Amino acid sequence: MPFKQKNFSLSFIPVELAAITIALLIYSGLCTPVNRTTFLSLLPSKSITYIEGVIVSNPVKTSSQRYYSMELKTSYTSTHFPPQWDKGVFSKSTGTILLLVNTKEVEGLFPGKLYSNSKNTARGAARNVEIYEKGAKLKVNTNWLQPDSTQIQKKSIFSSPYTKTVFIAKDIEHCGWISMLAKTRAQSRLIFRRILFLWGDAGGLLLALLSGTREYTNQTLSEAFRNAGLAHILALSGMHLSLFAGLAKKIGTHTGGKKFSTFLAPLLIILFVWFAGISPSLFRALLCTYIGMIASLCYINTRFSAVLALSFLLQVSFFPQDAFSAAFILSYGALGGIIIGEKIFLTINNRFFPTCISSGLTASQGAQLCTAPITASLFGSIMPIGIISSVIISPLASVFLVFGLCCILLAMAVPVLMQPLGYAVQFLYSIVEYLVLFFAQFPKISF
Repeated sequence: MPFKQKNFSLSFIPVELAAITIALLIYSGLCTPVNRTTFLSLLPSKSITYIEGVIVSNPVKTSSQRYYSMELKTSYTSTHFPPQWDKGVFSKSTGTILLLVNTKEVEGLFPGKLYSNSKNTARGAARNVEIYEKGAKLKVNTNWLQPDSTQIQKKSIFSSPYTKTVFIAKDIEHCGWISMLAKTRAQSRLIFRRILFLWGDAGGLLLALLSGTREYTNQTLSEAFRNAGLAHILALSGMHLSLFAGLAKKIGTHTGGKKFSTFLAPLLIILFVWFAGISPSLFRALLCTYIGMIASLCYINTRFSAVLALSFLLQVSFFPQDAFSAAFILSYGALGGIIIGEKIFLTINNRFFPTCISSGLTASQGAQLCTAPITASLFGSIMPIGIISSVIISPLASVFLVFGLCCILLAMAVPVLMQPLGYAVQFLYSIVEYLVLFFAQFPKISF
């Protein structure tokens, strides 16, 4: 008699209850997760003038445009620069600091930037211009930035209890990479910038959607995304992973069959996360995706609420400092809202709209319902128009992303098509831009 595989269920595991309990303990202040990235050194921060470490985050330009901020995992500190054994005091260190590096230093190889030397390789080499990306080893002459006691932050239940030690770099020595893989990633991201720079604002939006790099995103459009309640589209999250997983499944099925697609999907997802860099919302999406894949391979039926709850528990365990990140809170809040929204709005929406519209509208309503209190608490305002704009713009953004990715691959294979493909991407971009700017005109509610 042939063996018949049975489907098991996770319904008896109260992971949702455990996740809700942990969340209540954390955000009520009764239990604060240990921040494993706290900067620790035997030397007082104000006396440190030299730090060695490794960049562990993607550099992000500050609002002042004068600096790029990046997290540096430290290993060594000193009160004297350059370090000499007969001068100053030395100490081992652990944890991460927030390092501010002058824009001129970071953008030395970026295409089209004011300080860029990318057009003159010889000149760039003469000035020893380096790439500042995750995995780079640095020796820094630095000054501690004293916290501004005059700046009063608005506190809420979601305010982070953690404080980051901030240093400003005065002089930097680039000491190579922690691995060839890290160097390859950094060079790949630089090449990606140079290709998409040729496509103007459309390339800038594609760069943000594919790598989380926003230096080339039109500032007016970026602000419009936020005002239209569409900031989640620019943040690397589950939408991007779902899109890549779907593409991988279709490509794998048509090239190597169903078994090959099962292998290809997780591989492409890991490749995308490696290239884009881990963020709280992207790591949440990665956990949910892999939990679902593993459960499917084991013939386990799961509820999405159970998958989301297990992801929350794992992420808080791996990266407890993420618990107070706005991206983390909004990501879980939105998905929790979608689950609740299906129970509240789906039946009503099905009466008035076709299924394709009803499902998107239900998800948008649920997400807005749960994230509105969070958004109001964190940012002091909410955007009600996001309920409608998400239903229209999210599918269009997915089409733009897939089309743009196909054009990138085709342009790399046939460089002569770079310009005509750029026109096609710009045309689709203009549609996205027009709609986003239209929805951004609607008023927001401030508190």
